[in-house]
Amino acid sequence: MSGSSLTLAPAPRSEAAEQVRSEVRAFLAEELAAGSFRTHVDTWLSGVDPAFSRKLGERGKTADAIALYKLNQQYYPSSASIDFALAELYRTTGDRDQAITEYRIVLQKRPNDRRATQRLKELGVGTSH
Repeated sequence: MSGSSLTLAPAPRSEAAEQVRSEVRAFLAEELAAGSFRTHVDTWLSGVDPAFSRKLGERGKTADAIALYKLNQQYYPSSASIDFALAELYRTTGDRDQAITEYRIVLQKRPNDRRATQRLKELGVGTSH
């Protein structure tokens, strides 16, 4: 390879992008200070952290949290834990039908999951799957 290098133009900045950047920096600073987030080389590639998505939802970023859970479902399709966390988010935001769907998916993967069974009972739904 020769001595040439790749040069990319800077991304255009907008007020909305700066607002998001500011929110992300504040969020990460809080998490780092609290010791609940640890950076390492492959933070985003080595696994899933449902607590991160849950915290997004708690901050009012429900759509972002749901999108992140769904992305994690694609990367970890056998994980009932991700499905349960997504079901919990749907339940706490009042999306009963989606919560029921996700709890049932949990039971397909882990038929004896007591938490999912209990949540379905709380929602007035049987657990046959």
